[in-house]
Amino acid sequence: VKQSLFGTAARRDQLAIGLWCLISWQLFEHFDAFEMIYETTRELEHLQLDEFVTLLLSLPVLMLFYVVRRNKEMQREVAHRRAAEESVRRLAHFDALTGLANRGLFDDRLAQAVARARRQNTHLAVLFIDLDGFKTVNDQYGHAAGDQTLRQVAERIRHNVRDHDTAARQGGDEFVVLLDPVDSDSEAVQVAERLIESIRRTILLPCGEVEVSASIGITFFAGLAQEDDEPLLRQADQAMYKAKAQGKNRVQVYAPPSSG
Repeated sequence: VKQSLFGTAARRDQLAIGLWCLISWQLFEHFDAFEMIYETTRELEHLQLDEFVTLLLSLPVLMLFYVVRRNKEMQREVAHRRAAEESVRRLAHFDALTGLANRGLFDDRLAQAVARARRQNTHLAVLFIDLDGFKTVNDQYGHAAGDQTLRQVAERIRHNVRDHDTAARQGGDEFVVLLDPVDSDSEAVQVAERLIESIRRTILLPCGEVEVSASIGITFFAGLAQEDDEPLLRQADQAMYKAKAQGKNRVQVYAPPSSG
């Protein structure tokens, strides 16, 4: 917001009060000025000089009360505006159900991470997570229970990755995680295994206990050594489906198809 010459409205009000006090004090120092004012207002017989001086000096106090009240109103307005802006930002970048990043935000962060990995020759990993048995929860307990399950799974995912990593909901019962950077492939596999263990723990809902598991596919980006330009999400998705085909509730690392 562009500020005026004296900054915010509150600072302008404070400046006005200060100038009024200064002028009042100067008039008080030169009492003859009050005599002159009195002469010009002597037709107001009920207004004595000392009362006039009191009124004049009390005006800054009244203005101060006004400024304090106005500042509080401005602070409330700014707080409401910031809350509205934050709400719009969250709707644009975060999943409304789980609070995780949405697909758009994840794609943007993945693109930035890949560019940074190419530039700095670092590695990153993408985990594609699909829940096993989630349809049974929806069918048996209803969609409200399914939503509660997704929220608890999202919380477990969030607690098992680092603060600077990105966890997102792709849609339905699919989640993705960007680990950036990773020092080794085994580090990403360990994170995926922790997620497997965490997700398959019993979930307590008002309707009862439910259990789901997860199949996780992992793919890596190897910085300058990366030759394959196939989208990382597609690779991780393919690895996830291979994990499901091998019995679910497991981790599968993406392996490029052999040229032979």
